[in-house]
Amino acid sequence: MTVLILCLIFASFLPYLVKIPLAIAMAKEGGYDNSHPENSSHAWKALVHER
Repeated sequence: MTVLILCLIFASFLPYLVKIPLAIAMAKEGGYDNSHPENSSHAWKALVHER
C-alpha cells in the first residue's frame, strides 16, 4: 500500500518536474509572446533541438 501511495504522489508531480526546465529556458529567452506565438514557438523548437 505504501508503494502505491508513493507512486501516486510521484506521478502527480511529474508534470511539474517536466515544466521546470522549460520555464527556466523560457525565462532565459525572454518569455513567451502571446501576441505572436508562432515566432516564439520557432525559437523554442530551435532551443530544444540545439541540445
